[in-house]
Amino acid sequence: RVYKDEWKNWYDFLGKEKPLEFLSFEEAKEVVRNLGIKSSAEYFQKYKQVKGLPSNPRRVYKDEWKNWRDFLGKEKSLKFLPFEEAKKIVKTLNIMSQKEYFQRYKEGKGLPSDPRRVYKDEWKNWRDFLGKEKPLEFLSFEEAKKIVKTLNIMSQKEYFQRYKEGKGLPSDPRRVYKDEWKNWRDFLGTEKKN
Repeated sequence: RVYKDEWKNWYDFLGKEKPLEFLSFEEAKEVVRNLGIKSSAEYFQKYKQVKGLPSNPRRVYKDEWKNWRDFLGKEKSLKFLPFEEAKKIVKTLNIMSQKEYFQRYKEGKGLPSDPRRVYKDEWKNWRDFLGKEKPLEFLSFEEAKKIVKTLNIMSQKEYFQRYKEGKGLPSDPRRVYKDEWKNWRDFLGTEKKN
């Protein structure tokens, strides 16, 4: 405002060179590939070697940007399994939770680290992907006691090993039947009668 008659821009005022216009997205990709840059870390070390390469290509080329693999010209090293095949592999590996999936997905060749993104068109939820059935409607407390008696389950340990034999039996009856729950002997019918 004070020097409005002489003012050009901040670069002139501060004695700095005006920044170079960036290369187009396609030109930048070509230059990066010709330099043989193989990773984002390597890009950040070398981009200053070529005038016109931005320090943050994701931001500068946000309209054309897909991912680093595309920008660097790297072919996908791994083709992901189709959605249904991935679900079968996950079931075979007996992965039971989202957390366990993130820890173990590399055990299944072709499983992506983020299946929600890779299979976004087919994705429903983790229960579906992990092959878990919708939760069962549990039996009433009295019905569960009858089934346990019919199965001749005699201990808490045996219940945890065999509860799946009785459709509708919960894995944790103390929690599911907390209002009616007394103890394991009552539930299993092994309580001594006076």
